[in-house]
This record gives sequence, C-alpha cells and structure tokens, in this order.
Amino acid sequence: MKTACIIISIISLLLIFAGCVSRSEEIREVSGDVIELGQITVTAEEKDFRELVEPEEPRGYYEFYEEHEGYRYYVISGTVENTGSAAVPSSAFTVTAETDGSRRDGKLLFLNRLNSEFTEAIEAGDTLPCFLMVLVKDDEVPERLSVFYNSDYSQEDGKSFDCQVDITL
Repeated sequence: MKTACIIISIISLLLIFAGCVSRSEEIREVSGDVIELGQITVTAEEKDFRELVEPEEPRGYYEFYEEHEGYRYYVISGTVENTGSAAVPSSAFTVTAETDGSRRDGKLLFLNRLNSEFTEAIEAGDTLPCFLMVLVKDDEVPERLSVFYNSDYSQEDGKSFDCQVDITL
C-alpha cells in the first residue's frame, strides 16, 4: 500500500512538471527568419533583449510590458502577414521558450499599422508589425522558442494544440 502511494505521488509530480501544453500532431522546426504558422507568416527582422516591451511609436495611453527586476525580454521583432480569408487573434498562439532546462511563457503580439499600440487580431490580407517575446531571467538566453496553435486558430481549451513550430535561435 505504501509503495503504491509513493508511485502515485511520483507519477503525479511528473505530470505536474510535464508542462501545460500537450504534444502536437504536427511539429515543425524552423531556423530562418520566416516563420510559417498556417495562414500567418512572421518575418523576423531583429532579435534582441529589452527591459520593457512597448510599441515603437506609442501615442497617448498605450499598453506595454513593464520591466521586472532580475528579468529581461527576449524579443523577435518584425512583421506578421495574414494570407488567409479570416481574421486571426493573437491569443490563438501560445509561445514558450526553453532556457537552460527551464520553460518560460511568452506571447506573439500584433501592433497596429501606426506601430502605436497592440491590437488583438490581424485581419485577412493584412500585414502588421509584430513582436514574438518571452520574459527570461537576466542570465538566461533562450535556446529555442515554440509556437503552439490549432490549424483553425480555435482556442478551445488553451492547452491542447494540433500544430507546433520550434524556432531554433
């Protein structure tokens, strides 16, 4: 009985540490500057570390990701293009980074055409500025980013996805 409890405890711990994102049916590796996410294409133009993440040309009140002591943002900035026939929300994507054996959560952010504020979705046929970003500890350097999404861009449970794109940095 005691052995069974120990085994169940170990299995429970392993499941907890396995992470929140389940395995995807389609897994692709990318190492270049063009990242295909179905009808969404992200073209990386610059990769750098930042203390905070904000639009390049902010105006008035705007949303931003503030500075955190002991942490910095790894940011891939560029453009995002929607070649499909429907709008796609940025919340359809889940981003994670691997750093020295740890997993860090990130985001894919779309900006408006003026590059003055973040926007929730990219319309069909549109091209916008974007950030692919993750918050890491000051001494960490991401080895790889993973972008998870469903091929229809649904967000049913937010933890299970049918597509995964791994970006080697």
